[in-house]
Amino acid sequence: MEAADGSGVVDIGTVRIYDGRIIPYIGNSVEVAYDSHRGGIWVGWPLEPVVEFFSFSGGVHKELQLPLSFQPPPPVEFMTGTSPIPNFEVQTLIYDVKTDDSGKLYILISKELAHGRSDEPGYRAPELGLMIVDPDSRSGCVVDVRTDLREIGIESNYRILMWNGFSSQMSRMFVEC
Repeated sequence: MEAADGSGVVDIGTVRIYDGRIIPYIGNSVEVAYDSHRGGIWVGWPLEPVVEFFSFSGGVHKELQLPLSFQPPPPVEFMTGTSPIPNFEVQTLIYDVKTDDSGKLYILISKELAHGRSDEPGYRAPELGLMIVDPDSRSGCVVDVRTDLREIGIESNYRILMWNGFSSQMSRMFVEC
């Protein structure tokens, strides 16, 4: 990431280490939100309950540990016999991260474990919540949201758009903490 003064690159953390051939790509496919209020970016790690802030000046680093009400299972890879590429099973913890003009952080999170394996009958995706946090005071709330919508956009403070990137479904909601 280029520094604010254009002088070079600002380090935005290190790659996470995961076992396997596929899971390292999934675990490091982060969600990034630009924060104009603080002059930097927020990085959400999909397989960890962590959101980190990196300033464009390179001098500020914050880390928010998200509270979980469950213990996620470790990610696993397994061969199916139909492909030389392994299949995988992971518990996504962070689906999306955004900020609004006032600097509030919006994090789309899993509120529970997924039920069953995604390639088996009876699988049910985990319930999702939209965590709204003031990063300075670390105060906030979690609002229930539809499980099938996995991406968020901020229309204005507390007015949220949600959609599923694989379909035409979209929802608009007003949330407040």
